[in-house]
Amino acid sequence: MNKFNLQKTTYIFDFDGTLADTLPLCFDCFRKVFKQFNNVEMTNKEIVKSFGPSEERIIEKNLINKADASKAIDTFYKLYLEQHDSFITRKEIGGILNLLDSLKSNQKKIGMVTGKGRRVLEMSLDKLGLGNYFDAMITDDDVINHKPDSEGLLKALKILDSSPEEAIFFGDGNADIGAGKNAGVTTVGVRWFSENSFELAPDFISDSPNEFVLSS
Repeated sequence: MNKFNLQKTTYIFDFDGTLADTLPLCFDCFRKVFKQFNNVEMTNKEIVKSFGPSEERIIEKNLINKADASKAIDTFYKLYLEQHDSFITRKEIGGILNLLDSLKSNQKKIGMVTGKGRRVLEMSLDKLGLGNYFDAMITDDDVINHKPDSEGLLKALKILDSSPEEAIFFGDGNADIGAGKNAGVTTVGVRWFSENSFELAPDFISDSPNEFVLSS
């Protein structure tokens, strides 16, 4: 196992596919919503092409009958909450919890920048007991431009009173790495839940959250 001794004051994370393996849950909920409201069977690849904005924006953009948007979004929320426990549990993110605990005990600043909408994010944070770890959380509801734009990361850095030179951003997707590079922060491409490949080269690639040795 690699070991990274990263002497940073600020650690910022993506959520889906980085802090929790929620992508299978998202795929299932989107597929059921678009089957019900558009009468189409979407593949994971087709759904991924819509990723970037929040769940609400994805549904609004891809819905055939825009008048159904409110009902379709409510259906997504209901499915996401009802099915959460069957897709992911707190036990499955033990290594990530250890990393977050270590960051806290070493008095690091911890942030999150995610393309999720705040309402859906809070469902996952509550289910997984992650809500109290973060000093700043930027969702798609808080920005105009989603990743790979740097807006979310720069907003998080401002809240955390930190600079790009002091920060590291963990993400599982190309948009995450692009956002990190655009913001001037150190990037870590994570493969904690799947064998991701990156079109943009991260500064580091990590296969486990247990690889990080923290410096005070």
